[in-house]
Amino acid sequence: MAEDAPENTDIAVVYARYQGLTEEAETLSKQLELLRTSLADVEQGIATLSKLKELGGGVEIKLPIGGGAFVDAHIKDISSVMVSIGGGFSVERDIGGAMEHLEQRKSKLSNAHEQGMRVMGEISAEIERLASLLKQVDRLKSGTLTNIR
Repeated sequence: MAEDAPENTDIAVVYARYQGLTEEAETLSKQLELLRTSLADVEQGIATLSKLKELGGGVEIKLPIGGGAFVDAHIKDISSVMVSIGGGFSVERDIGGAMEHLEQRKSKLSNAHEQGMRVMGEISAEIERLASLLKQVDRLKSGTLTNIR
């Protein structure tokens, strides 16, 4: 018998591990999607602030009010921007400070996404290894595999 399919391996434990990792991968995938969405939102904020800084005050915009509806709005002054600092709290910053804050948030989100992708790769590799092991054991039990290499 091959080294990857030991005779005394408790298949139920291997299968439970396989199922647990599959569920973990699904959860991580959802978390990564939320990170991508947050990252896109922060990037949009940076781009918008950059454009507003370029244009200065007196800008006419379409302000989203929810549900795909917009109203005309006039931005008189861009000297102060409110930025969320988490926990339902916001602080007032000048436009440069707001952009710096968003850049820092972008960096943290990017790092978290990269780390999540590394973990996803590790989980996926282990899922593949366990799936291969389970298939080999199944073929051994059914008599369709006589020599595992």
